[in-house]
Amino acid sequence: MPELLELFTTYLAVEQLDVDNEKLTEYALELEDIGDGRTVSNQGGFQSNDIMDPPEVLEPLYDKITNFGNELCQRIGIAPVVLDNMWVNVNRYRDFNWPHSHNQAIISGVYYVKTPTDCGHICFQNPTADLMNPWMIRGTDNQYLSDNWWMPCEAGTIYLFPSFLRHGVQPSQNKTEPRISISFNFLHEGTHFSQKNK
Repeated sequence: MPELLELFTTYLAVEQLDVDNEKLTEYALELEDIGDGRTVSNQGGFQSNDIMDPPEVLEPLYDKITNFGNELCQRIGIAPVVLDNMWVNVNRYRDFNWPHSHNQAIISGVYYVKTPTDCGHICFQNPTADLMNPWMIRGTDNQYLSDNWWMPCEAGTIYLFPSFLRHGVQPSQNKTEPRISISFNFLHEGTHFSQKNK
């Protein structure tokens, strides 16, 4: 069997976090009720404005995200990062997020707070898919040749990925409960993320 080297690997870091999701759910729904949000990649649903100075309810999550982000930096050999901005997403029946990237950040991620049945998956697009012969990727279901790869949206799960990686979230098919997540970007200290690419 020949040696298989993985060149130019695109990472996806996954972890389970122990935080109070009930409090985070209450906080997210309060933000939705206030209604001070924006439309960026979201089709329907609610996306909050940036949370630059996290309130007390977000501090445990903020700390865990920061620690996980810098563990990842150490593992892949890049300089430490700081959590630059975060925002809340509340998606209900048929709401989804178009594929997009956060090119001006270093590492991006999402933490899932509430994920009812049939609320959709997060999908990642192979950054080299447009360079591949279509016959090469047809019918494949492995991480080497697929043009996209989905991961489940599960409460308590955090995903970290390079900010250039295009990603989107499927429409929720749950008619009664919302899918709630908190997304964020990491940068090197002293820089700030431009709002136009979120």
